[in-house]
Amino acid sequence: MQSGSQLKRSMMSVGLAGLAAGLAIGVAVPGVYASAFPAAPKDDPHLLRMQERYALDRDQMRLIRAVIKDRQARIMTFVVSGGQLSVEMESTIKMIERQADDRINAVLDSKQREQYRKDKQLEPDGAGAQPNTTKK
Repeated sequence: MQSGSQLKRSMMSVGLAGLAAGLAIGVAVPGVYASAFPAAPKDDPHLLRMQERYALDRDQMRLIRAVIKDRQARIMTFVVSGGQLSVEMESTIKMIERQADDRINAVLDSKQREQYRKDKQLEPDGAGAQPNTTKK
């Protein structure tokens, strides 16, 4: 049988061990949780402008997000793989952009598609979905 002081020391040790374990779990669990359930990446600003401008629904956002991600990946793959010739690079990037536009147009309804076409014509770089501005 333990004396009172030994019992207090044992209880204090168990308490401190519990506190240490709690701190360790508190520090470790968020990292484990984050690696198991990564946060959704923030949407591309261009996609967010499109959502606002064309009142895209959730399915359209999902599909257009995939198109934009694919377009970015294809352009990066081309550039990284040594597409160094400026004429070749420009024509390949324009082809990738046209294909992405075709896929985006397939997702939009007729009213959204018409506005998207107009926006593409107004922008010098053809980016479309820019903030509301009037042509001067």
